[in-house]
Amino acid sequence: MYFLTSFVFAGCMIGGLVERRNHSRECGVPSFPEHYGVTCPAGAEWENTKAMEEKARWEKKPPAKRPQYSVLGTSDPWKPDWQRVLDTRKGEDEEMEMNDTRQKETVQPWLFTHPLVDHLPSLIKSAEPKSMLLKLVNTFRSQRGSATVDVKLAEELYTTALVQVKVEMDGRGSPGDMAIIYSLDAGERDIWLAAKGRDKQYGRADWTQSDAEPKSELQKVCHPYNVDRR
Repeated sequence: MYFLTSFVFAGCMIGGLVERRNHSRECGVPSFPEHYGVTCPAGAEWENTKAMEEKARWEKKPPAKRPQYSVLGTSDPWKPDWQRVLDTRKGEDEEMEMNDTRQKETVQPWLFTHPLVDHLPSLIKSAEPKSMLLKLVNTFRSQRGSATVDVKLAEELYTTALVQVKVEMDGRGSPGDMAIIYSLDAGERDIWLAAKGRDKQYGRADWTQSDAEPKSELQKVCHPYNVDRR
């Protein structure tokens, strides 16, 4: 403490793990270990710890005041199931999958990060992205004196890569750690875009009370009483 006090007195700014994580988020760079997930043991441990904390907090709330994930269709509310996300056999042998007669293969995701991420635009536009990715990985590994990846692993290398993205809120909102992102089908996407366009053209009014009727098209779309509870 005496050492830190002297630093502060000299004009230095002291930051801890929380400040370092916020700084990484503002710079748009991954923060270790929470942004590395299952790609490394430390990230997997962080996911497990966070999942237990979130589940314990959810269980303490009464059923009427906590989200019902079974109704919302959320299969993995506490921890992302990367094995299911990266399953390249989706849609194949559906009957066998339903009967659970086929043994699932274990895949190991890896983080598509710097310096590979600088070549992401050209990789997406490439006619042979798998071959190009294998070539890039082997080039950077050779520069660092590491063994190259066998050409037989080009398919697995491509399908198990995880790319970090930045999600910006359209309006208000501040998602917390391990926030759940729900996908929209084509019809829902069109409804949201149309509502956003009308709000942009005619303006929007914010709610004054939590139980007030929505006064904008986007608010009507996301109003809790208008949610299709399938």
